Amino acid sequence: MTLDLDPIRARLAAATPGPWERVPAIVSDTRPADCYDIWAADDWLCANIHHTDAALIANAPADMAALLAEVERLRETVAHVRGVAESWRDGFGPGSHVEGVMGRQVVSVDHATSTILAALDGAS
Repeated sequence: MTLDLDPIRARLAAATPGPWERVPAIVSDTRPADCYDIWAADDWLCANIHHTDAALIANAPADMAALLAEVERLRETVAHVRGVAESWRDGFGPGSHVEGVMGRQVVSVDHATSTILAALDGAS
């Protein structure tokens, strides 16, 4: 199953623009000392959030954007490695021109792993 990133991108784009920050809440009888409010510029987003939850919430937009970018980068890397593997199969595999001319082609483990590692590092 492939995760559909479009709804996540849409929710991120629809959120109040950041950066978001956590600000210590004013302590009162109803607000304990370890609570924070979440602000985005001059917009007060939420109040009375426990400090660990506030850190997660305040960093969520930036974290989500970074995670979406990383998922895209990894998907591109996988597609590139898949292309390299398909190229090997088509170029050296059963029924290929190389097999017809030279007999069964055997690619060394060193060559195979070097090529895969290079593809993962972004080589074309």
